[in-house]
Amino acid sequence: MRYGENLAQILERITPEKMSVLEMLEQAEAIFRRVYTYETVEGFSRILKERIPVSCFRELTANAVIHREWLINSRIKVEMYPDRLYVLSPGGLPEGLSRDEYLYDRHLSILRNRSLSLIFLKLGKIASLGTGVPMIRETYTSSVPQPVFDVSESSFTTMLPAVDSAADLTEEQKTLFRLIRDLQPVSSKTLLENSSFTRSTQTRLLNGLIEKQIIIRNGSGPATRYSLKK
Repeated sequence: MRYGENLAQILERITPEKMSVLEMLEQAEAIFRRVYTYETVEGFSRILKERIPVSCFRELTANAVIHREWLINSRIKVEMYPDRLYVLSPGGLPEGLSRDEYLYDRHLSILRNRSLSLIFLKLGKIASLGTGVPMIRETYTSSVPQPVFDVSESSFTTMLPAVDSAADLTEEQKTLFRLIRDLQPVSSKTLLENSSFTRSTQTRLLNGLIEKQIIIRNGSGPATRYSLKK
């Protein structure tokens, strides 16, 4: 599904059917490249630019196929917006794998669909078993907008932001964003202790990030904490 600014603006709807999972992945990547990549001319060269990293989308959709729960009567869904993309996969985590292990560790891979997993590995459709989420996190390390991973009992959803969606942020805002990302949920006092900003400058920067809907403020008074908006 490709949307405009909101769910009411449906620009494109495609449901791949009667083809192999490899053909479905190839079709999904072709649509992705049409929407999120473009060429620019720099000097005498044409340079391909990626608004969302192709490698992350490829890894994400391949993992959605090999880790989904096929007994659930539902489809893998890709939702495309101008500044972000969601991939929704049916089925929660395999038994024996915790949420924290899946999101933050290079864990031992628990194969829900063993045959598909090994075939995809041999074909080079995935880098290795159990490294999909860490690879995506590493790719976005220097990016201001960060991926969001949401795990439930019945589904797994990942949001990949466009890396140029924060192009209008100042260097000061980017610096403060990275501090909040690393320390969240964090108080203004802790931010001051870990930066060179004055209190007035930090307040201005925080308000700017809140207005851009990049961070959120929770609580009031001394209990106020800042974190990234999910």
